[in-house]
Amino acid sequence: MTKRRGFLLIELTAACLILAALLVVCLELLSATALARRANGLRQTATEEATNAMERIAAADFGELTLEHARQLARPDRVVKALPGGKLGVEVDQPKETPACKRIVVTVSWQSRPEEPEQSVRLVAWKYPLATKGGPG
Repeated sequence: MTKRRGFLLIELTAACLILAALLVVCLELLSATALARRANGLRQTATEEATNAMERIAAADFGELTLEHARQLARPDRVVKALPGGKLGVEVDQPKETPACKRIVVTVSWQSRPEEPEQSVRLVAWKYPLATKGGPG
């Protein structure tokens, strides 16, 4: 019979190295998952804030709907509180080719980390005047 002194120590070291490599891979996956989850949460928050602002603006009467009135309704303070580096942009214009409507654009932008580019969510809606009951027909 031959004696195998020290062989158990080599096996144990190899097993520890394999476990350490697996642990590093698992930690990388958990880190990537956490970053993706945070990014999705920020995008969802931005979409909700843009939707809320759009609903408040679009609920205004057609005649009252101006850029100044829309900016008052938009409440950008909520976006600043909800998102890191959050900004809310509102545009209201009346295209010349379709004078009986107004285009509303709400943009929410944020920057989750300083080294990453700014991200944004943009919603566009069209507002038309209500038809009168005594109209042609």
